[in-house]
Amino acid sequence: MSLALQTKVLRALDQKRFRRLGGTSDILVETRIVGRDESRSEGARPAGKIPRGPLLPLDVIRIMVPPLRERPRTSRR
Repeated sequence: MSLALQTKVLRALDQKRFRRLGGTSDILVETRIVGRDESRSEGARPAGKIPRGPLLPLDVIRIMVPPLRERPRTSRR
């Protein structure tokens, strides 16, 4: 996603409104976003990914799910 589009999306999420291209009035929206970040630590952001700053408004609830290889095995019968 381009930086210009990221800015527009984050502004719409923050203000809960947007205006269509060529539109004359704002449209109110109620949105929820579920996202995923592939980095394993805060400092490990690959080049070309969203920088940490724009992610702050999205970082409301963080759910850490360990990889399958790190989860305990359970027997199913």
